[in-house]
Amino acid sequence: MDTKPPTRRVTVFSAHVDPATASTHTLPIRLAFSPFNSGDWRITYAPPPTKNGRFEPAAVKLRWDRVDVEPDLCNARLAVEADGEVHSVEMPLASQRACEWIVLVGRPTTKLRVVLEVDKPHEEPAAVDRVMAMIDQPQVIDVCLTFPGDRRTLFASSALLATASPWWAECLSARGFREETMSMAHTPAEPGWPDSDCSDDDDDDEVSSRGRRTPALGRKVVADLAQLSIPASPPPSPPTRSRPLIPPHMRVVPIVGTAYRTYRAYLAWLYTGTVAFAPLSSSFQYPSSPPSSSSSLPSRTSPSSASTQRRAALAPLRTLHPSRPHPVSPKSLYRLAHFLDTPSLAAQCLAALADALTVDNVAHELLAPPAMGEVYDDVWNVEVGFAEEAWDDVRGSEAMRNAAERMKGEGGAGPHELATLLRLSGIKT
Repeated sequence: MDTKPPTRRVTVFSAHVDPATASTHTLPIRLAFSPFNSGDWRITYAPPPTKNGRFEPAAVKLRWDRVDVEPDLCNARLAVEADGEVHSVEMPLASQRACEWIVLVGRPTTKLRVVLEVDKPHEEPAAVDRVMAMIDQPQVIDVCLTFPGDRRTLFASSALLATASPWWAECLSARGFREETMSMAHTPAEPGWPDSDCSDDDDDDEVSSRGRRTPALGRKVVADLAQLSIPASPPPSPPTRSRPLIPPHMRVVPIVGTAYRTYRAYLAWLYTGTVAFAPLSSSFQYPSSPPSSSSSLPSRTSPSSASTQRRAALAPLRTLHPSRPHPVSPKSLYRLAHFLDTPSLAAQCLAALADALTVDNVAHELLAPPAMGEVYDDVWNVEVGFAEEAWDDVRGSEAMRNAAERMKGEGGAGPHELATLLRLSGIKT
């Protein structure tokens, strides 16, 4: 069961109000962060009425007005200490552009202490947080990531990795820092997705001359491996070459199950907050017709030709931006972000995958084995949601016809395919 970390409150405003001094009865709040940096925020003290025969308490009010930006939804607490007692009100700062909170404080005889607190948000570190975690450490680069059968290496900061990923934080804490033996960083192997970075790694410039392509694993091979309780491994990397000397102070962590390209894109995202995604192979295999086209359906391309076209589309980037990370598969990077518990990056990958879906290729992404949506529910929801919205066009697509012919030849739909077709048909299970 997931447990949320305990709430931490942060005092953002504190002041004293003297009931006998009118100049302290209105206190402006000026803070340099949302939502307090917009509009008019102030604390006001309303003395008790002086009508005879009636007891009405004094009040301390938090007022805001003319807030121009949508306030961040956070929990806040206004507390007033009066004559040794604490009176408070606590509730979310919602989206009202004008509002008033009231705390009744009786008839105080001494100065009041007014405190405004907000809950510290439980949020994923932003790019600036990750970089600050790195530059605040005495040793900036202290981890070397290696990849089996590949001479290329990546270098990272243990502080940066631990700040960005709970998995890395636990890994580095549990295993210590400098060890005589190498630590293995295992990630689940990719089951041969067409857009896997594992199958593309031998196209990168350093190894292309000696790399050999390995076909993607078929569904039967993956199923056989699963029955044997042996994880399906990514295609083998190119032949091993000698690596450059690694400084002795660095901890060497061999990465197993994730491609060099994927991890390089992940590290680049940690430092910069940006990532470039490669197109899906299915967008070349099932190209969309331009809006002005008179043809009823675009012509289908073979999987091998689609992969060739995809590599050709990406190739100029090595010349235009040789130092930047090569565009990465949204599927491979999502898988790594999901494993390392980095939800904001996983959300970017899902958004990129959604942007790449069309009525012509979504059936292929949903149903062609091995389907990524069979492993990750969020991916399936994105893909099936797109197909539902455009179902009239999707069910007549060539990709859907090919999927139907394949399932007929295999003796029927599998569990994942059946669940997908029932959802698309509107049948609730």
